[in-house]
Amino acid sequence: MIKTIFSISLVLLLSFGAWAALDRMAIDEFPAVHAGSFPPGWNKASFVFSRKKTEYAIAEEAGNGFLAARSSGSASCIYKEIAIDSKEFPILTWKWKVSRTIEKGDETTKAGDDYAARLYVSFEHRPERTSVLEALERSVVKRVYGKELPGEALVYVWANRLPRNKAVPNPDTSRAMMIAVESGPEKAGKWFLEGRNVYEDYKKYFGGEPPRISHIGIMTDTDNTGEEAEAFYDEIVFHRNAVGNFR
Repeated sequence: MIKTIFSISLVLLLSFGAWAALDRMAIDEFPAVHAGSFPPGWNKASFVFSRKKTEYAIAEEAGNGFLAARSSGSASCIYKEIAIDSKEFPILTWKWKVSRTIEKGDETTKAGDDYAARLYVSFEHRPERTSVLEALERSVVKRVYGKELPGEALVYVWANRLPRNKAVPNPDTSRAMMIAVESGPEKAGKWFLEGRNVYEDYKKYFGGEPPRISHIGIMTDTDNTGEEAEAFYDEIVFHRNAVGNFR
């Protein structure tokens, strides 16, 4: 009798765990076991116009792991290839902290296009939205690197001047919307948990139903301003349902 009750309880517990796991898809929680190393499963991407590269490595404090990014007049990003339906898992949450924002940063100009912290959500490319010039650029990139570029991107930033919850197109391309989740130096030095409805953000800024999410990217860069920045990222997770109230 006791063995039967235990077996039933175990089955129920495992079933609940399986269903609970389906309610969230963790992209990375940067476990402390990898401290000092480049995060497993991520790829590096650099830019031909920037000779200095941002440094990315998992750090650890009091047993908790997180990603540390350090930039000194440098620019490069890291990304992870994924495949997520944002209608099914619309809520993205993450934690981040910056040491400072960029004094000369200006979200509206190429010269000021530097951020202490950016989190990219990139979507699959849709050919029907591609101009002739963009199609040519994409063809060159695929031929050289053997990789298909993603389509539109929502870029959640710790802004320098742009007010929180405001958005502007990236100075280089209208296919990337820069959305200020935090802004200014007042909150520097403290961890914040953020949350966005990626599905609704895509419809708001690009219109129509979004294609699948193809990449998550992280970037801390100061190549345009020549300044220094340090940022920390943790617990990047997609959720099926709302998980709390975010500012």
